[in-house]
Amino acid sequence: MNFVAIKMLTGDRAKYLGLIFAIAFSTFLLENQRSIFAGIMKRTTSQILLIITESVDPFLRRSWSLRRADAPASSLHNACR
Repeated sequence: MNFVAIKMLTGDRAKYLGLIFAIAFSTFLLENQRSIFAGIMKRTTSQILLIITESVDPFLRRSWSLRRADAPASSLHNACR
């Protein structure tokens, strides 16, 4: 049964190449849309984080930036020295 299906699929070269092209093109479009969505979400997230950090109390913002500055001083970073 599978042999018959393969023969029917590959029997007409134009339909077979059209099918392969259509699958490849639709895959490209899906990946393209996914990357556009990821870029939009990244830009939106940065705007939201900017609003949040601007509205935070300056003392909390200072302690948050100090914690971020201390982050590279992890054990892995110290092991590389």
